[in-house]
Amino acid sequence: SYQKNLEYKRINRHKKYGMTLEEFDQMREKQNYRCDWCKVHESELKMGLCVDHNHETGEVRRLLCNNCNLAEGLLRKWPGAVEALEHHAKYGN
Repeated sequence: SYQKNLEYKRINRHKKYGMTLEEFDQMREKQNYRCDWCKVHESELKMGLCVDHNHETGEVRRLLCNNCNLAEGLLRKWPGAVEALEHHAKYGN
């Protein structure tokens, strides 16, 4: 169920990224429970929101849906692609 997946993700994020459950929930609330890029609400996602992080430093950047998280990882290969998407997500153009 959605609620079971959400609880699993909350606990897993703490272990994997060093985030407290409160920090994860605060990040969800700050983003209005939506993917930071495509703005889909977490209730529409089978697995909830994913933590996007820097793979070199471990720094948590934002919460994304699985599709945007996968796309972000692939787009990092092309300079400027991620920045262009972030600009579009923030300003809509």
